[in-house]
Amino acid sequence: MRGKDFNNKYVIIILLILLIGVFTSVRAIDSKADLNIGDIGKVENFEKNDDKIKYLRDKKIVIGYEDGDLKLDKPIRRSEMAQLLIKAFGKEDLAKELQDSLNPYADIEQSFWANGIIVVVTKVPSSQNGLYMLNGYPNRKFLPNRNLTYAELAKILVVLVKEDLTVDMANDADANWPKKWIKWANDYQICRGLEVDDSSKEVSRENEFIMFYNALLSRS
Repeated sequence: MRGKDFNNKYVIIILLILLIGVFTSVRAIDSKADLNIGDIGKVENFEKNDDKIKYLRDKKIVIGYEDGDLKLDKPIRRSEMAQLLIKAFGKEDLAKELQDSLNPYADIEQSFWANGIIVVVTKVPSSQNGLYMLNGYPNRKFLPNRNLTYAELAKILVVLVKEDLTVDMANDADANWPKKWIKWANDYQICRGLEVDDSSKEVSRENEFIMFYNALLSRS
């Protein structure tokens, strides 16, 4: 029995250590309360789409692949969108801090390059309305390699900029997907300079960058 008691105590100690680590990570998130669009500052107004992308690249919000190519014709993954948000809001240090601390999604290993990034964008709310710009799926999945559609990107960017958005409004818009999200995106001219004939199509990296710039401009 003594050996069993010793093993039980050992398990309890391990659990306490793990819980302390989680609480420390939660405090780290709380200390950086939100993703504040105001932190980006005044955004210069450009009409040409090439200039919009160049602006984001000059600000080091948009980065290329290892060879420096932006690969504008490729689709953009959920993990890559999370990375863009992190860079825009200057939360890279927080993402690095949480890379090995939290792992809330069953389909993401802590060693996955964007684990900390995804933790921040799904656990730190937008300062505009207190909502999260990216969410997980049922069964604790995030699907980091899933490509974004225009409708999904519109929702992310509306959450980024719409100050009067509430949880109930968001839930109602989800229940009537994607009509209201598209309307709100149009209200903020998020698709300015683009022609989107099917919101269910995958969005290219080029058009994602343009839509992101438009969203930032609408709130600057």
